[in-house]
Amino acid sequence: MYKTGIEVEVKLKNGVRLDDVLQALESAGISCNDQRHTHQGELNGCDWKVVYDSTVDWEFVSAPMEGMKTIEKRVMEIIPVLQQYCRVDTDCGLHVHFDIINKYHFRRRVDVTTSDGKYRAMRNKPCRLFTAELLRNYRYFQPVIDAFVSESRRGERSYVGPISNRWDVTTKNDCKMFADNTGGYYPSETIQLQNDKYRNVNIINLSTYGTVEFRQHQGTLNATKILNWIRFCERFTTRAWDRNYKDLDCENFDLSVDGIMDFLGFGKCNRSIREYYRRRAIHFGYPAIAGIGRIRNCRF
Repeated sequence: MYKTGIEVEVKLKNGVRLDDVLQALESAGISCNDQRHTHQGELNGCDWKVVYDSTVDWEFVSAPMEGMKTIEKRVMEIIPVLQQYCRVDTDCGLHVHFDIINKYHFRRRVDVTTSDGKYRAMRNKPCRLFTAELLRNYRYFQPVIDAFVSESRRGERSYVGPISNRWDVTTKNDCKMFADNTGGYYPSETIQLQNDKYRNVNIINLSTYGTVEFRQHQGTLNATKILNWIRFCERFTTRAWDRNYKDLDCENFDLSVDGIMDFLGFGKCNRSIREYYRRRAIHFGYPAIAGIGRIRNCRF
């Protein structure tokens, strides 16, 4: 699994001070660096940091985590504390980052610890192919993914919006041509596939942090929602990154819960990610996408 970081945007409940939250985290044995006076800030060896976010109130940002067990542990530790003192509304979001540039494939070719190295990695064929396919896959399944999130995270919003439909990267063959820079008319830098970071999938951070960021999920203090979204986005990343899936074409799959889950390789048992997102689609009023006629005997 990739190194993973999450950002949980929250607002404080009435009468609660940020110091109250930090004291509760400390009492629970959770290390959180107070960086309230900046939007960037440092972790300084802590598992979390809290930074100021002018669009909401506060953002709790995790250190990079490796392995699902570690991710589960960190999320399950902090969420009960945040639930006591914080709330979320339609201004808030959940952001998930996956470290791509520091994966072995790019790292063994260039020194990605430098800004120049990151730019060089972004210009090479594997990175170009990855980003083109990731954006294409997500854009194709956008109608299905919209059924999984609240209305506040669909369509064009100030800080999140759908991926632009580029004329030059619409088919799987286009992605290969973009990776090869066939004809020389494609952008020289991968991040030029996107004009800003406020998209459902943000690749602009590749040039600074070496990560891709999934931004579409609404703000939540529900650990199950957070962990299932991480698992879901990780599969999207892998389908574009892992060459074992180089012949997999999203357009061969239906625009439905079963179609996207087949594409991502999730199983069909009643407690699976597939059924979780089927219930989400039903909850948000998308029975056709959920395929409700085929699962009449399931309990929701």
